[in-house]
Amino acid sequence: MANTIDYAACIANLYPTAILNTDYNLVDYGDGCVVIENWNTTKLGALPDMSTVENESLLVAQIAACAAINVQGDSEVENGCSGYTTQGLATNLKICSGRPDLNNMQNLLAYCQQTIIAFTSGSCEPPLGNQLSNSTASNTENSWSGIVNSINVTSGSWATGDAAGSIYFSGSAGTLNVGDSIYDTTATETMILTVVAIPKANILQTAIADFNGNFHVVSMADLTDIIYELQAYGLWLYSNKWTKQAAIMACTSIDQVSAITFF
Repeated sequence: MANTIDYAACIANLYPTAILNTDYNLVDYGDGCVVIENWNTTKLGALPDMSTVENESLLVAQIAACAAINVQGDSEVENGCSGYTTQGLATNLKICSGRPDLNNMQNLLAYCQQTIIAFTSGSCEPPLGNQLSNSTASNTENSWSGIVNSINVTSGSWATGDAAGSIYFSGSAGTLNVGDSIYDTTATETMILTVVAIPKANILQTAIADFNGNFHVVSMADLTDIIYELQAYGLWLYSNKWTKQAAIMACTSIDQVSAITFF
């Protein structure tokens, strides 16, 4: 029977400065019996007996298994190698579940929920991320506001006060009407443009790809649920790493260690 003990790793645990084939040699005579030869007693001290080395094998196996579990868990979090099957949809889907996939879902939802307004009389370009509103601290009759995502000027210029085009907003709330004056409430609350078209309706459905690259149409509610599930799944993946590593360190044999898998 072949010897499955990693003697070099066991010795490295017991003697961190020991270098294989420099401070010692491991010789397998083919009968399953491994012996240590040419032990550097000057550097490492007395030659350990093989039972001491072999007793370290469980810890070596546990350390290696914990490292493998950690790598697999991190890979699942980052890359979603195994995918995730949704639980809360009318028709559940197996989808990619890595961090980039979650970010893409979040960006897709934010894009679909954007409000777009057409404007004219633009006199001051608002920085991206600023909040615009049709009300000010002294004029609270109206109540709409939104965060600037992007700006598309199609005619005129900000410098001459006649910029016209469209602005994409996220997080918009309240009522906006044609003819409303818009103020940059993040900056000086000065009027910077005038609305000339009612905002377009939010997108109600969109297509997403499943784990196998097939596309499915989902509602915004479904997309939101998928995002929540992916966030919860990512937290479970992290938690599962620590749970499995604790189980590995509680093992009393190498066979028990070998039986533990990430999923």
